[in-house]
Amino acid sequence: MKRINYNISSRFAAWKKCAFASLIIAAAVLNNQSASAQSAPAKTPPPAPVAPATVSAADVPAKFPGGMQGLIKFLSTNLKHPKGAVSGKVFATFTVKDDGSIEDIRIVRKLNPVNDAEVVRVLKLSPKWIPGTKDGEAVESEFTLPISFTEV
Repeated sequence: MKRINYNISSRFAAWKKCAFASLIIAAAVLNNQSASAQSAPAKTPPPAPVAPATVSAADVPAKFPGGMQGLIKFLSTNLKHPKGAVSGKVFATFTVKDDGSIEDIRIVRKLNPVNDAEVVRVLKLSPKWIPGTKDGEAVESEFTLPISFTEV
């Protein structure tokens, strides 16, 4: 019976040399950056006005008036199957403002331009939502909604 030997050490040796060289280069770059940062005093720019941030993890998420059943009823009443639409699912993301209004509607998973436009049209018709809250205060939050189109 023959024994097969693989020369693994030479492969690992090349890898080790490459990793070591990368570490040396990274250390030199970091050292150069810290030395230049210490030599020149940094000017601090004036603070920029802070826009209200959209909270992605509200304590209580935004919800449609009437809950999920109300949303399903609203969509089934207002969503039409326009000419040229196809069956499938469209995913829309939008921002629920702290006053409950909806803005910044984006289609994140497109299906067909006709279907996508219908989803945007219906979401613009939506009444004010109950905004999400964080620490007891109403905050802006993002909401992603999958909407299905089926053949009638």
